[in-house]
Amino acid sequence: SPTNLGLLHQEISRLWPNIPLIDILKEVDFRVGFTKNFEGLGVYSSIPKDSLQKRLLFCLYGLGSNIGLKRLATSHTGESYADLRYVKNRYLSAQHIRAAIQDIINAILEIRDPKIWGENIVGCACDSKRFNVWVQNMVGGWHGRYRSHGVMVYTHIDTKSAPIYMQVTRPGDSEVGSMLTGCL
Repeated sequence: SPTNLGLLHQEISRLWPNIPLIDILKEVDFRVGFTKNFEGLGVYSSIPKDSLQKRLLFCLYGLGSNIGLKRLATSHTGESYADLRYVKNRYLSAQHIRAAIQDIINAILEIRDPKIWGENIVGCACDSKRFNVWVQNMVGGWHGRYRSHGVMVYTHIDTKSAPIYMQVTRPGDSEVGSMLTGCL
């Protein structure tokens, strides 16, 4: 790990002690409004807008942090597991999540200070990294170079380290398709 990583963690902990990740997610939604991208599958929704926004943030937090919806529902959120599962099934899709990520990335690029990040942000690096998964995982596969079972996560990162696009692929798949999809 980098030599200054420990010092960076200490400084962040000193400046912002005990800020839960869900509060950061809520603040990003407050500033960017990315939950507007999550539209229901049906024509009519009986869930009030405030309640839907809260449930969407809980679902994104539970799934993104690997806590899970069931455990999140038992932790004094005021939302039931059935409600969170309903919102997940009716409102979360890959295209909605990609649109929300696009809004967040565009907001990051708008507020960057050119003195720190530079004027032009047109370069992009892309590479994949292998992660272990269970053998029963449908996406996973055997990787000859690593001699183990896993998945490859292909990531596009701009020149100043903001992740732009990520895709999970099988180890034997060509990276060209992932690279072109990320560029598009």
